[in-house]
Amino acid sequence: MEIIGVSLNTVLILLVMMLLPGVRRCHAARKDSVNMGDLYNELISFHKELVQQYDELKNTQDALRKSEERYKLAMAGANDGIWDYDVVRDELYLSERSGEILNLPAGVFGSMSKFLDLVVYTEDRECVDVMAREHFEGRAPYFICEHRLKSAPETWVLIRCKLLRDEAGKPVRLAGSHTDTTEVKKAQETVKFLAFHDSLTGLPNRAALSERVAIMAANCASGNSSGAFYFIDLDNFKAINDTFGHCCGDKMLGLVGERLSHIRGGKSFIARLGGDEFAVLMDHIKDRNEAIVYAEEMLRLFEKPLYIDNTAFYVTLSVGITLCPQDATSTEELFKTADLAMYSAKANGKNLYAFFNRAMDEQAKKRLLMERSLREALANNEFQLCYQPLFNIPDGRITGFESLIRWYNKDFGLVMPFDFIRLAEETGLIVPIGRWLLKTACDFVADLIRNGYDDLRISVNISVVELYQDDFVDAVQQIIALAGIPYSSIALEITESVLMESIDSNIHNLKEMRRSGVSIYLDDFGTGYSSLKYLKDLPIDVVKIDKSFIDYMDNEGVEKELTGAIIELAHRIGLKTVAEGVENQAQLKTLQEYHCDMCQGFLLSKPVREDQIYELLHKFR
Repeated sequence: MEIIGVSLNTVLILLVMMLLPGVRRCHAARKDSVNMGDLYNELISFHKELVQQYDELKNTQDALRKSEERYKLAMAGANDGIWDYDVVRDELYLSERSGEILNLPAGVFGSMSKFLDLVVYTEDRECVDVMAREHFEGRAPYFICEHRLKSAPETWVLIRCKLLRDEAGKPVRLAGSHTDTTEVKKAQETVKFLAFHDSLTGLPNRAALSERVAIMAANCASGNSSGAFYFIDLDNFKAINDTFGHCCGDKMLGLVGERLSHIRGGKSFIARLGGDEFAVLMDHIKDRNEAIVYAEEMLRLFEKPLYIDNTAFYVTLSVGITLCPQDATSTEELFKTADLAMYSAKANGKNLYAFFNRAMDEQAKKRLLMERSLREALANNEFQLCYQPLFNIPDGRITGFESLIRWYNKDFGLVMPFDFIRLAEETGLIVPIGRWLLKTACDFVADLIRNGYDDLRISVNISVVELYQDDFVDAVQQIIALAGIPYSSIALEITESVLMESIDSNIHNLKEMRRSGVSIYLDDFGTGYSSLKYLKDLPIDVVKIDKSFIDYMDNEGVEKELTGAIIELAHRIGLKTVAEGVENQAQLKTLQEYHCDMCQGFLLSKPVREDQIYELLHKFR
């Protein structure tokens, strides 16, 4: 064992030599009382004490050496740079890593003030000074601050440090670290961008729009400004998605966002809300007339087609406009009123703009109440069916009935289908309502058959939402089977516009129904735009000519001849015809001349309740 390079035995010999004269003198003086054994025991005791002290010193040296090794390893392996500032001497020491981060030489640097002038980006210096002063004055337990480098503003550095004081409370030393946070900052900026921008178009998203709307609303409420909020929805975008695919739809949304960015010379705030909805926010709009100028500009922007993969697409917009502060002064109200105005534009024909008015708000409240009541209507047995007979024109006999739903509600009274079917479709309630209607009609057919009327057919109107259901065919077949009636006693009425939506899948479902024996009626024929093109391929048995053609048959002209042509065309391809809305004898006589097969209308019978059916059958059978 060695202590600072000297062996323990050497140390012991030296100690014995130092102690020996004293021992001899003591021995001479006390020759009779002290013997050599006592001296030896004393030396042995001293030796043990010395060994213990040596072991403690050795352990201390080992611990210090290991601590220094750990410190060096930590310094070498850490991503942070270490620095130490002597406040009294005004000297700053930088570790090698700190030098790398700051692009400065390591070692003693000099004064802190000079260091900060050289390192901290000018625009960030005030923030650094303020936070340092708070720490020096004891108002903050630590000094933590982030700044850019003066020599490289794209580089961000995080400083962490703590001030040490002497017993008198005076600052003596400041020790801390430097961390390069550039990549963290970039990641934060990316996250922030994604949080406030739409990933598809790169435009601000709903969250960003909400912030801007809140600022505009506050300015308008204080009387310092005025503005307009435009809520935009693309017309018929779903058809493009369904026909050409979502990839094409996504490209179109990107082009729409790019084109909208040119409004007002690119000085407006444009955002994508989601789906095919966009918003435009304009500050400092003087009045309604100025708002109209920009609305018309939006519509003109899309007069020219958008090209996607060399295919031209014509896009139209429905635009709702709300003015601030005239119409609304809060973020929530601005969103709501603009949305209501947009739906008004869409309902009135699309490719239009509409301003919000208070009547829209009342309509929205009524719609909300109606939706709530509609959700409870089935459970409360509020729906009823009435039946309008179809008459065979040659002999005047009843050949069947069209089932018509009516809703009797305590708040709204009698509600006709026109007033609630669209709402039922939008909310998805049309599916359970439609199945209730079909079941009720099938039960009525079963009752007719029990009473000897087994050759009548009841038609049921079908919504496009019902056709979209995956289990549509199975559900219809199951309802008919449970009623115990022939499939041939039921007909499904599909309007032309419904049939043309997703025509391939609709035709497939209707062919399946037709194969099982259910008849298919094409309702409102002639009001669409594709009937003649698809008529020969559609799985239909009967064409129902729309009332608008029948109304003008009293007069000689194109409408009268067109009705005759429709009947002749249907007969040529093997279809039967029904004239809707026959109201006078002249119309009936003309239909007889054109050899129309069946008719229905108030001339012969209005829709009647189930308990009136047998009286009617007795009269016309």
